[in-house]
Amino acid sequence: MSRRDERIKATLTKRPLTDEEKKANQRNIILIYELMQNLDCVFCVDTTGSMDDYIVAAKETIAGLIKNIMNEGSVKSVKFGFVAYRDHHVKKKEEYVTLVKPLTD
Repeated sequence: MSRRDERIKATLTKRPLTDEEKKANQRNIILIYELMQNLDCVFCVDTTGSMDDYIVAAKETIAGLIKNIMNEGSVKSVKFGFVAYRDHHVKKKEEYVTLVKPLTD
């Protein structure tokens, strides 16, 4: 089984990615960004209750990607945004269904 197939299987079986797989994913994304001069990047995360076990991993992955992109010299201009979404039947008025953090300047 190829590494790509293993990553797909990991995603489908909800097996957490190994550190090596995370680094490989980040390297692949960086290679794509090397071709770009200006980058607008928005992370969209499912924050419903069923995703609780994966939120920490998502935060760590996003932080690593941001760090790698910022350290990459070929991207001249970069902006980051964030969208979090939940089920439409939130329990409290102050809770969000969709939380949007616009692109940074």
